[in-house]
Amino acid sequence: MEKNSNQTNILIVDDHNLFGEGLASIIESIGGYTIVGIIDHGNKVIEKIESLANDKIALHIVLLDLEIPGESGSELVGHIKEVSSLTSVVILSMHNRFDIIHDLYESGISGYVLKNMEFNELRSALESIKKGKTYFSQEVVNVLMNKSFNTVKEDEALYLTQREKEVLDLIVEGKKTNEIAGLLFISKHTVESHRKNLLRKFDVHNALELVRKAFELKIIQH
Repeated sequence: MEKNSNQTNILIVDDHNLFGEGLASIIESIGGYTIVGIIDHGNKVIEKIESLANDKIALHIVLLDLEIPGESGSELVGHIKEVSSLTSVVILSMHNRFDIIHDLYESGISGYVLKNMEFNELRSALESIKKGKTYFSQEVVNVLMNKSFNTVKEDEALYLTQREKEVLDLIVEGKKTNEIAGLLFISKHTVESHRKNLLRKFDVHNALELVRKAFELKIIQH
């Protein structure tokens, strides 16, 4: 049965139970919002969204922890959009690095807020998303506007998602795209997406240069 159409339905995806439950309580105290679930693993998200759709429950917003176990936050954004194109995805994260934010911004997220936000910012973010707008924390906006990825120093530790690390390890082993897809149980398209992100993050043009630079930066050990 469909929930009150005046309510905005929100799914929270975060593996820290206390944070997720606390966030749910805060959001529902604002009024006008209903928490339709708290998911603690990336692999359960799409199943939950499809279950809501089968029950005729509209899903308006997903609040997504970037470092959720299982399928990574960056991968989930695309999958959520595939199965529920009208759902707005808002990232919850402690990270404010350009490479992370830029990748997610390009994937079509509706917002990116830092987990240390105050109550008033959370309310403002939800109200903006509810009206069909976007919302990015001011610190995130500053990063997007003022910092080019090319300014990242080579000795600065590159942030790689867990899945990117796994793909990089397999590239180092000489595995091809179809082999990587089979080993990680992901599509070839997803592998190619990770490969492109790795090339851009390392500022290289091919797999050979990628492997060499990964060793130089000690991201991969001999």
